[in-house]
Amino acid sequence: MYRDVPAMRSIMSRRILIVIAFLMVGGGWAFAQAPAASPAPLPAPPPPANPDEVKQVNVSVKIVEFQTSKGSETGLSAYFKQRQRTNALGQVLTNLGYVRAADVTFPTNTTSAITVFLDQIRLPEDDMEMVLQALVHQDRAFILSQPKAMVTVGSPIPTTIQTTNRIPYQNTVVVGATAVQTTAFRDTGVSLTVQAPAIQDDDGNPATTDDTYIQLLVSAAVNEQGQQITVALDDRVATGGIFGAATNAIKVPEFVSRSVATSVWVRHGQVLLLGGLYRNTKNKNLSTLPWLTQGENSVLGVIDSVLPTKFLGTPISSTLGNNTSNFSRRELVFLIKAELWRPAYTVVKELTPVGAGGDEPAKKKGTLSGVIQEISDIPKGLLEGKGDGSDKTDVQSNLGGGR
Repeated sequence: MYRDVPAMRSIMSRRILIVIAFLMVGGGWAFAQAPAASPAPLPAPPPPANPDEVKQVNVSVKIVEFQTSKGSETGLSAYFKQRQRTNALGQVLTNLGYVRAADVTFPTNTTSAITVFLDQIRLPEDDMEMVLQALVHQDRAFILSQPKAMVTVGSPIPTTIQTTNRIPYQNTVVVGATAVQTTAFRDTGVSLTVQAPAIQDDDGNPATTDDTYIQLLVSAAVNEQGQQITVALDDRVATGGIFGAATNAIKVPEFVSRSVATSVWVRHGQVLLLGGLYRNTKNKNLSTLPWLTQGENSVLGVIDSVLPTKFLGTPISSTLGNNTSNFSRRELVFLIKAELWRPAYTVVKELTPVGAGGDEPAKKKGTLSGVIQEISDIPKGLLEGKGDGSDKTDVQSNLGGGR
């Protein structure tokens, strides 16, 4: 006996709609995709460095020289023309022309503002760099060098940074009773010696550098060539047969040395300012009448012996002549920055290939294709027919396809 085919189709359509509605409200099968696998965690950073390994400190140095000067000039300068006279033999012309210059030089003071800058030296590193460049353009400060060096912690051999020149000079060597002139050389310039005996880490964690302190042994020295000094007179007669201080003087150069040494603890990345290496130079020039200077010195000597007070020096000769005085000061400053050096490392994510022991990640199933596949499997259980002795349970028998 055949079943009503339209009725069976209507029943199956209703059941399919019920299943689709049931899936859409979240019951039974869901549209939600399978949860994505969580990403593998990154490997842990490398362990702290071995405390027994050799440590190094990166030392950066900037050597700056500041200058300040003060000068004054006073006096009276006049130029005269010799009068031309006529005698019996005629007129003798010695120097034609007239008075070309007659001026009075008033005091002029020039003072730079380098002292104010030194009082305001406590600035961040970036602002200080801008100020230094401005001073360089104004010829008030000179950046001599900016060296960098790697210092081994605990090494007995110091690290030396030098910016020097070898200056030749005439050296007098006495051989027997004869003085012989030889050429010698002397190193001049800036020399800096740095050592790092120890490093102290408060928390023992090398990843944090705020509490890392570095001990530095710093020694700085400056050697410069000064003026020529007459030490003796040669007893030999010059080629022209003239014996005097100008021709027989034995002169040697003067070398000025400035040095400082200290031991200090600095924080990682902190800038150490090492200064105080001054050199003061004072020059005075006096141009006046020769006899006026000798007479004035004699009178002032008598006054000083009678009245032991500070009297005004050379009042007359400085007024009638030309008096010039210059005072300059030069300071050498070392800006030292120490940083603990560490080798750089890169964290690489380890990838496990498929088939080498790793699990293949589950492929995400498409939403529409998954629903269609599930719906196609539903009628197999819902549309099982219970006929009169019929043993056919497939879809074709239920739909009357076996006629």
